[in-house]
Amino acid sequence: KTSVGSINFDSKKEDQRYAALITLYNLRSITDLSLQQRIALQGSYKSPSGELVRGIDYVADFTYISGGVKIIEDVKSDITAKNPAYIQKVKMLKNKIQSENLNWKFLENNKRG
Repeated sequence: KTSVGSINFDSKKEDQRYAALITLYNLRSITDLSLQQRIALQGSYKSPSGELVRGIDYVADFTYISGGVKIIEDVKSDITAKNPAYIQKVKMLKNKIQSENLNWKFLENNKRG
């Protein structure tokens, strides 16, 4: 874990990516930079038995606008990237982007494409 001012990061890699994004933001190459934005993947609901089932959110490390496209970016370790819960949420996020025809792009571990 590292910190930049009052902002805590899970890794040095995430910290370094934030510094790069701040530079792009200050150069006005990107806009609307935010950290830890929650994106609803599935809303909460009540089961037939009346049990409240919590919704599922994807929490992105960074989101911003670049060239008119909303970028959702995550910096994950190799271990986290292989976590079944993380993989499931990424699949749900990609499905949301495609099925709702959103002008969003998901970038993982700073890999472009």
